[in-house]
Amino acid sequence: MKTIVAFAIICVGLYATAHGSSPWTGTWIWTDPPQENVYFRKLVDVGPNITSAKLAITADNIYTVFVNGIEIGKDDDWTNMEVYDISDRLKPGQNIIAVKATDPGGNLGGLLVEAAVVYENNSVLLFGTDKTWRMSFEEIPGWTSLEFDESSWISPNEIGKPPVGPWSGLEHPSLLPKVPMETIAVYWPKDVKPGDKVKVVCKVRPEQRIPIESPIALRILSRGEIVCEQWIEPDSPITTWEPHKIRSVSGVLLADLCAVWQTASSSGNKCNRE
Repeated sequence: MKTIVAFAIICVGLYATAHGSSPWTGTWIWTDPPQENVYFRKLVDVGPNITSAKLAITADNIYTVFVNGIEIGKDDDWTNMEVYDISDRLKPGQNIIAVKATDPGGNLGGLLVEAAVVYENNSVLLFGTDKTWRMSFEEIPGWTSLEFDESSWISPNEIGKPPVGPWSGLEHPSLLPKVPMETIAVYWPKDVKPGDKVKVVCKVRPEQRIPIESPIALRILSRGEIVCEQWIEPDSPITTWEPHKIRSVSGVLLADLCAVWQTASSSGNKCNRE
C-alpha cells in the first residue's frame, strides 16, 4: 500500500450515530389530525458554565421561536433550517423553549428542532423535538414563559426523523465546535483505476478531548465534491477511520490524488508520499 500523509478536519457535530443510523437527535412532530396553529413547549434543564448553545429549527410552513419568553427568530420556509445562538438566553436550571407553528390550511404540518449545549468541561447536552414536548391548539396568555402551567397540554405525534414524509433534502446542521484532527496516514490499495470501489483506512489524532456524548464524522472532498462521509461511534475511543466502500475520483489516477485532495475547511494541498 502507498501512504499519503495529509491533514484533515473532523467535525464534532450532531451527525448522530448515537441515535442509530440517523444523524438527527430530533424528530418531526405534529398533531394528528392536523391543525393549522399549534403551540409547543419544552422544559430543558441546563447546567452551569455554558460555553456554547445553539438551536436549529424549521417548520412546515411558519414558526416563531422563543427562549425563556423572548422571541429569537421566525421563518416561513421549511427548507431553510435556521440556526440560532442561544448561549446568552439560557441560565443554569430550568429553561423553556416555546414555538408557535402554523400550517396554513391545516393539511400536513411539522416542527423539527435540534439543539446542543456545550459546557466548559467539554460535555454536551443534546436535545430535539420528540414526544416529550407539550402542545396546545390554543394561544393562552403567558404560554412562552417558564412559569406557565402546561399540565393540561398534550404530547405531540412523532412523525419520524429526517428524511421522512415530504421533507426531504434537509442538511443536518452543525451545532457543536469543530475539533481539529491531524490525519496521520491514509492507506490506499495499489493499482486503483477510475471507477473502482476501494477500501481506504485513515488514521487520525485529535488535538483535544472529544466529548463522548457527541458523535464525530469525517468528510473527504476532492475538487469540492464529496467523495465519502463516515460516522464514527462515540461510545469507545476510535482513532482509525475505515469506511466500508469509497469510490475513486472519476478521471483521477492514484498517482494524482495527492494533488487534488482538500478538506472541508481548507483548500490547501499538503501531502507526502512514501
